[in-house]
Amino acid sequence: MDTELFVEATIINVSFLRWQKKSSLFKLSLGFYVGKEPKFYPS
Repeated sequence: MDTELFVEATIINVSFLRWQKKSSLFKLSLGFYVGKEPKFYPS
């Protein structure tokens, strides 16, 4: 197995996982605000 390729793939995976975590945190907080909104502004 090529070590350089393995290292590159690992770096890509780590940065992707970090981005995924940030993105899911953002979706969670967005869903939280959207879910809260009707209580503040009754339609």
